[in-house]
Amino acid sequence: MGRHICGRASAKTGIHHHDEQDTVVYVLEGEACVRWGNLGEYSATVGVGDFLHVPSWLPHQELNPSNEHPFWWVVVRSTPEPIVVNLPDDFWTRAY
Repeated sequence: MGRHICGRASAKTGIHHHDEQDTVVYVLEGEACVRWGNLGEYSATVGVGDFLHVPSWLPHQELNPSNEHPFWWVVVRSTPEPIVVNLPDDFWTRAY
């Protein structure tokens, strides 16, 4: 079963991963920038109609680049309950 997630205007999550859980996202509205990798070295912008797969254990962060509009996602996870493991804010700068 999918769950709707809203990213408020200008909001960003902390750096985190989802432990053993795989996550698939479908973008319903708006756009978001997603950073990922052991150093946050990769990024992509996703928009309406895009799918995004977040593999288990992958450190990542979502950011809403809009100052005015939220983004809306449908999120489907490989486990019954969401798993979020928050990482330190400086995780990418001290990772290696």
